Amino acid sequence: MEPLPPKSLNPKSLFKRILQKMGNFNETELSEVEAVVDSILNAKFESFMDEFALAVGLDRPPLSLVKSSRRKKSKKN
Repeated sequence: MEPLPPKSLNPKSLFKRILQKMGNFNETELSEVEAVVDSILNAKFESFMDEFALAVGLDRPPLSLVKSSRRKKSKKN
């Protein structure tokens, strides 16, 4: 027997199913679920910020063109 093809994930229906299952959770279990969701969101945010930092060049040392030009002018005087 072949495995069934995966169902396409409809976010709204999936969310409704999850809410129905969570209806019987107690406060401790809901706190654990919240911690898991927070950790997933934090990981996504960190990944986004890492990609952003690489895109804007934050992995390279900052340029000091303005400071060096001021120093050169003051040394000339």
